[in-house]
Amino acid sequence: MSYQPPYKTIESYRRRQRYGPVIIGGLSLLLIAIGLLFLWLWLSDTSLGSLALFATDVPSPTYTSTPLQPSVTPSASAPPTETLPPTVGPTPTADAPFEYTVESEDTLGGLAERFGLDPEIGYLIIQDLNNWTPGRYLQVGEVIIIPPPGTILFTPTPIPPNLSAGTEIIYRVLPGDTLASIAAELLSTIDAIIEANDILDPDQIGVGDLLFVPIGLVTPAPTNTPVINATSTSSATAVP
Repeated sequence: MSYQPPYKTIESYRRRQRYGPVIIGGLSLLLIAIGLLFLWLWLSDTSLGSLALFATDVPSPTYTSTPLQPSVTPSASAPPTETLPPTVGPTPTADAPFEYTVESEDTLGGLAERFGLDPEIGYLIIQDLNNWTPGRYLQVGEVIIIPPPGTILFTPTPIPPNLSAGTEIIYRVLPGDTLASIAAELLSTIDAIIEANDILDPDQIGVGDLLFVPIGLVTPAPTNTPVINATSTSSATAVP
């Protein structure tokens, strides 16, 4: 072991006292810098995973199974449905009646106006053509007969044969009828017809009205046959 003089030992001690804090401070700054570098690399999530200060659990990837869509086999498309035009009802002709199916909103007056009949007596014409009694109502779904447009005449009331005098029949008033003409036709009287029907104004009967008429009250007047009398033939004498 070498011997050092005392003054060198004191000098060496002083040198350590002088440079020791500087070295320690430098090493501390170096360690701090290295620590900051590692911290920045860890926070920046770089690819240097080996430089991370602490080991982090990396979540294992989760695999989600996606179901396969079933293959759709193309099927033959159905042919397009043909749209049929709306069914057009029978068009009334000018010379023949036609059939009509009654709907929920139909009325006799409405049908008469719709098919060109007289708006005042058209419903009576329909009743007469279908042989209905007065007051009968339409029934939804029934098939009725509609007369051609312009029909205004009714069927003359048939007179049953061999009826006793005073028998009342139901007579339907025709265009041009008056109480006088009806009474003359059925061998009745105006007063008897007025009384049987409680008529207040004889001039207010309308076409299509139904009247109770007592028939056979009047004896028909005999028909006067002209008599040809034979006259003598006189001869004229020529005067010269």
